[in-house]
Amino acid sequence: MRLPMPMTAESGKGYRAGGRQSRQYLSRHRQWPLRRRQGWPRLWRFFTQLNGESLKLSDYFAPYNAGQPGRERQRPGLRRPDVVARPIRRLSSPGAVEGKGGVLYLVDRDHMGHWQPGNNSHAVQAMAVPDGVFGSMAYWNHYVYVLSDGDALRQFAVIDGKLSPKAASGFPGVSATPTVSANGLDGGIVWLLRSKSWNAPDQPAALYAYDAANVAHELYNSEQNAGRDRPGLALRFNIPMVVNGHVYVGTKHEVDVYGLLPVR
Repeated sequence: MRLPMPMTAESGKGYRAGGRQSRQYLSRHRQWPLRRRQGWPRLWRFFTQLNGESLKLSDYFAPYNAGQPGRERQRPGLRRPDVVARPIRRLSSPGAVEGKGGVLYLVDRDHMGHWQPGNNSHAVQAMAVPDGVFGSMAYWNHYVYVLSDGDALRQFAVIDGKLSPKAASGFPGVSATPTVSANGLDGGIVWLLRSKSWNAPDQPAALYAYDAANVAHELYNSEQNAGRDRPGLALRFNIPMVVNGHVYVGTKHEVDVYGLLPVR
């Protein structure tokens, strides 16, 4: 099926299903005129929603400064949306998005707010983080996890339809996308890979594991026994994969597999 625009160019992020009737994605880097009205931005770096059957634009959200010129790290462009569990009191269909501008946005996916000049009051919530987010967030059991560039892994609780800071880890490194493994609502673990910054020399990756109920509690990292556990050279924007009790880490020349050690 031919889509109406090359909306995922350079975004590295995919779609989200918003139920049977809609699909959500982040438009990136390419411009799609929304309306030929003075003062309106183009559909560029927006959180947009398409009709699930026709793929026509049905709703969207954009920060007030979307499309304004600026250096790459100052742009407000958004990353892949994370659909937060529904229902939440006072907000039936929340979705959270983040971007290079260092702001998290909580948006009502039933009424996304469109765009307005001057401020972000059309978002349900806008929350600053120390630097840009170059990966995606993760969601589990009413918690949202996000890592902005050069910051700690931050955990937010979803309370009364808003994000509230819960805990932070001591994770060192550049922005990364967390992965959560769990047995339903129990035994949650947040996994992260230490990557490398843009144009930095090769360096080994590192795997970290945190208690998903409180990420201030580190459970494991591969540097604890580097001779046995250190993975290969880091790839940028890489994400650990958890399947059947094993964690798979792709590196520059190998795939490293982690699991429980045999009982001696």
